[in-house]
Amino acid sequence: MVKIRTRIDTGRKLLVIKDSYAHSFVPFLVNHYAEIHLIDLRFFNDNLLRYVEQNNFTEVLILYSALSFAEDRSVVKLAVNEN
Repeated sequence: MVKIRTRIDTGRKLLVIKDSYAHSFVPFLVNHYAEIHLIDLRFFNDNLLRYVEQNNFTEVLILYSALSFAEDRSVVKLAVNEN
């Protein structure tokens, strides 16, 4: 997981759930958000729902290549799980 804090005072906080496809896109986001968190589900083993709730994101972006999204087994972590 990567956290980017910018000097932009928008009050906006973005969570990007991503694969490596997003690396070239994220630099275009930094001028629009005060904080950006990047999570690659292949390497994130915490409770995703709890993480979202604790961090009060104003927006969530799911950014994958189409092939990766279709084949990546870690995408099931996006399913709501009460546990």
